[in-house]
Amino acid sequence: MEDPTLSRYRTFLVGWTGVMLAHFTYVQSKTGWGAREVAWHPWNLWHPFYFGVVNATFVVIPFLVFGIGIARRYGGWSSAIGRAILLLGTGTSLWGLGNFYWFVQNAKGEEAPYPSLADAGYLAVLPFAAWALWELARVVGIDRSDWALLPLALAVAFPLNAWIMLPQGIGAGTFDTPLTTAISTTYILSDVVLLGVGIIVATGARRAAGGRFFAPVLAVVGSIFLLYVGDLVFNYRIAKELFYNGEVSDLLYGAFIILAATATWLFLRADVRAAAAVAQVDDADWEPVGSAQERAGGVALAPLDEVATAILRGQERVMGEHAARGVARSVAGIEVAADGVVSATQADAIDAMVREFRALAGPLGEMACWTAARPALARHPEIDVASLRRFRGDVTPPPRTVQAA
Repeated sequence: MEDPTLSRYRTFLVGWTGVMLAHFTYVQSKTGWGAREVAWHPWNLWHPFYFGVVNATFVVIPFLVFGIGIARRYGGWSSAIGRAILLLGTGTSLWGLGNFYWFVQNAKGEEAPYPSLADAGYLAVLPFAAWALWELARVVGIDRSDWALLPLALAVAFPLNAWIMLPQGIGAGTFDTPLTTAISTTYILSDVVLLGVGIIVATGARRAAGGRFFAPVLAVVGSIFLLYVGDLVFNYRIAKELFYNGEVSDLLYGAFIILAATATWLFLRADVRAAAAVAQVDDADWEPVGSAQERAGGVALAPLDEVATAILRGQERVMGEHAARGVARSVAGIEVAADGVVSATQADAIDAMVREFRALAGPLGEMACWTAARPALARHPEIDVASLRRFRGDVTPPPRTVQAA
C-alpha cells in the first residue's frame, strides 16, 4: 500500500500544475498574449493578476503541510538533507510572499517600486537556495577537485546573464541610484553563482546515479536553472516594455517553484522506498545488499572489516558509489580499497562512519547502516557499534543446523 502522504502530495502537485497551466492558457486567450488588458475584478480569480499567486505564493501551502514533515523524516536540522529541504522550502516561500506583494500592488492599481518588499522576497531565495545546494553537494559527494571547476561554471553562466541583464537593466533605469545598482548587481551575481554551483552539484548528482538521492538532487538543480532563465526573460521583457502579468516569464517562475516542491516529494519517495526495503528484510533474507565476503572475492574478512564493508555496500545503494565511498574515506580509522572492501581499526571508527551517514541523510542514513550491518553483527555479537545499539534488541542469529550425536 502506498504511503498516504506520498499520494496526497503527488495529487496536490499534479492539481497545482494543472491549475497553473489552465490559468496561463486563460490569460493568453483573454489578453491575446499581452495585446489586450483585462478589467480588474477581485472576484475574477482567473484575472492575470492572480497568476502571481497561483504560480508562486501557493508554495507556502506544500511547504507547511508537507515539506516540514518530510524534513523531520530526515532528522530535520540535524542532517544535510533535512536542512536542504527546510532551506529550499523557506527560500521559495519567501519568494512566493514577494510575489504576493507584487499582486497586492497591482490589485491596488499601483506599480511596485524598485526596490520594494517584492524584491526582498525575491532576493531572499538566493542565499537559502545557495545554502541548500551546499548541503546537497555533501550528499552527492562533491570534493575539492569538483569545486576547482567552479570558475569554469561561472564563466559559462555569466556572459549570457550579463549580456541580457546589464544593457536591459540600464535601459530600464535599474542602475540609476546606488541602491538600485546594488540590488540589480546582487540579482545578476547571485543568479550566476547559483547556476555555477548548480552545475557542479549536477555533475556530482550524475555520479550518484543509482543512488536514492539522484532524482531529488537533480530536481533541485533543475529548479535553480529555471529561476536563472526566468530572471533573464523577465528582465528582458521588462526593459522592452513587453511584460504583462501571467506571461511566459511568470510561467517559468511557476515551473521553478513547482520543480522545487517536486524535489521535496522525491526526497519523501526516497525515504518511503528505503523504509519499504527495510520492512521486507526477514530472517530468511538477512543480506538484501549482498555479503561482504562476495565483495572480497570469497575471502573471509576480519569481523570489523566485514561489518564496515557491509555498511558501505548498503550506503552505495542509497547514495551512489562515489558519494558513499567519499564519506567512508573521510572517517579516521577507515580505509576503503579500490574494490570497496573496508578496513576498520576499531568499532569506534565504524560508529563514526555511521554518524557521518546519519549527518547526511538523517534516520534514513542510519537505518541503511543498520539494515546492511545486521547480518554481520548477528554473526559477531562481540562488536559494539554505539550508534546501532538501539536496534540490536531484535537481532536474532540465523538458525543453526545441529547434527545429532
